[in-house]
Amino acid sequence: MTAAASKELEQPQRTVLSVASADEFDQAEFRRMAREALASADTADPDDAAAVLLDSLTDAQCRVALEATLPNYMRIMAAGDRGRVRHEAVKPGRVKQATPASRRSTPTTAQRVNSWYQRTLATRIMVGDQWKFLRECTAADLIAAAEVRFKTAAATKAEGERLQALAEHMQQTGAKTVAKVKAEVLQRVYGG
Repeated sequence: MTAAASKELEQPQRTVLSVASADEFDQAEFRRMAREALASADTADPDDAAAVLLDSLTDAQCRVALEATLPNYMRIMAAGDRGRVRHEAVKPGRVKQATPASRRSTPTTAQRVNSWYQRTLATRIMVGDQWKFLRECTAADLIAAAEVRFKTAAATKAEGERLQALAEHMQQTGAKTVAKVKAEVLQRVYGG
């Protein structure tokens, strides 16, 4: 076998997705292609499926893809900013007494508290079906937003409990992978 043929065999095969024509491509078509990329991926890593999908898109289709995905990305960024600001510590700074206040380069504690306060008020929060700045929220808004988060947390906890129960079953039975668990047991333990 030649070196070129050997190198070709070593390269992972890229899946080719069926692509609609430019005038037929919309967000629904993009979602269909994304599902197809996930289903045809050789690995469980969504990044690999994303790479296959990206390779299949034209520049014009990338714009449609961004229109479909950018809002969710922005929600993730807003949530990250909210958490980062909320958990910032506001500690007293060490300011030399000999430095006149007009020449200080280190912000005072009051300035840091005010800055944190303003950034906290400017964080975005999803309330029902709309986004609001925290400063605009009423008590009813906060209660509604909290309830959604409690439901999400309960669903996440329940998923964790199912995974834990499945792991315990596998340890008890000696199953090395989930694929070795019988279908009826998987359905009973993990759900279906």
